[in-house]
Amino acid sequence: MAKVLKPSSLIKLPKLLSQAFRIVNTNVPWEVVLDLSLSATKFSADKVQTGVLPGNSTKINDAWYWIVDLQKAQPVIDTLVWGEPEPLKLVVLNGNGRAGIAGKVADDLTAYGYHVASRGVMRSTLIMLRLRFSFPREMQKGRTFGGLSQGCH
Repeated sequence: MAKVLKPSSLIKLPKLLSQAFRIVNTNVPWEVVLDLSLSATKFSADKVQTGVLPGNSTKINDAWYWIVDLQKAQPVIDTLVWGEPEPLKLVVLNGNGRAGIAGKVADDLTAYGYHVASRGVMRSTLIMLRLRFSFPREMQKGRTFGGLSQGCH
């Protein structure tokens, strides 16, 4: 970018922009493109966050388009544009040998608004991670969770 802002390069900028507009189809006025180009020096690549909006490619009139899934895109937009933290995704695994516990716990977590990405049986005990987090108040007052009483690990 430093090369672009040299006086010798700035003279060539209008010609470069006019060439770019011949090969890029946009409705953005060239004055806005120029302003954005000059503002780019204030950006730092290590602070730029990127993301892909979920969707599918579709061919329309012999051209390919990315059609955004608006419902799935909203969490990405909330995170990248508005700075909201990504939603917590949980994987519930049963490692105690009692059939059905992972399903019951996953159902309870879902009922309380958590997103359970998957559930199943823990196949290996070589690596174990114990995760503690607090439950909402309504879950703490003498209630059972997934058929287990509080304090069970």
